Amino acid sequence: MKKLIFIAFLISPLFVAGQKKFNLHIPNRIIVNFLDHVVYAEITEGKPLIRVSDEYFYYWYSANDIKRTRGGFEGKLLHGLFSDFYMNKNLREKGMFKYGRKTGVWKSWHFNGELKEIYHWKNGNLHGEFLVFDEKGKLTQKGTYKDNLFNGKRYIYNESGEVEIEKYKKGELKVKKEKNRKGFRLKLWRKYKKKQTSVPDSPAASENQKEQPLPVPGVDTPESKKSKNAKARKNSDNKPSESSSKKKEKKKEEKVKIRKMKKIVPAGPENKQT
Repeated sequence: MKKLIFIAFLISPLFVAGQKKFNLHIPNRIIVNFLDHVVYAEITEGKPLIRVSDEYFYYWYSANDIKRTRGGFEGKLLHGLFSDFYMNKNLREKGMFKYGRKTGVWKSWHFNGELKEIYHWKNGNLHGEFLVFDEKGKLTQKGTYKDNLFNGKRYIYNESGEVEIEKYKKGELKVKKEKNRKGFRLKLWRKYKKKQTSVPDSPAASENQKEQPLPVPGVDTPESKKSKNAKARKNSDNKPSESSSKKKEKKKEEKVKIRKMKKIVPAGPENKQT
């Protein structure tokens, strides 16, 4: 008897615990069927007290449909896990909502199951790195967002394997200033041509040229006088002097001998020649 009482005493708390109600918070889940995909999402209970901003889009549920409006909503906001599936049960898109705005990492997939896009969201704005892939799983784009705008380098991968790089600053594309190559080449060619044609003067000559004063019209400088004397000497050397010509004439005259004829006296009888 005592044993039965003891066992009943031990079992009684279990019955009491089973009768208590536990208020566990189970989020409201919805299922929305579209023509080519199905959405499973979580929504808020009632209308939460939040400040609505005109800068952001809000996702909300009403009349078995998911709406998207900027700066306001009428219904139950999406809040929690969001999963979108193709009709073949492959994932189409997956991410998280926080009071109607996207947050955290969001991924999307192609119909064949290959990864399509990876984006980072912050309070309803694209913010951070993003990646884009084709249906074969090959990377086609890579870059960064800042407050829904491209910021920094954006890489675009072509099918040929070439990479195009674009630079952005707060959504504005920076364009590189292309240099005029033809004009640059002409300048180089002219410089090269001048170096070939110009002959550098000796340092002594350049110093003399610098030291020489500028000629004044009507005034003979010592250098001009020297040049005139040098010219006169050259002319005198080229022309024979008068004294030398006289000497030559005298010599010629001396060579010519003039014979003096004796006076012929008439012969007398005594001087007659036989």
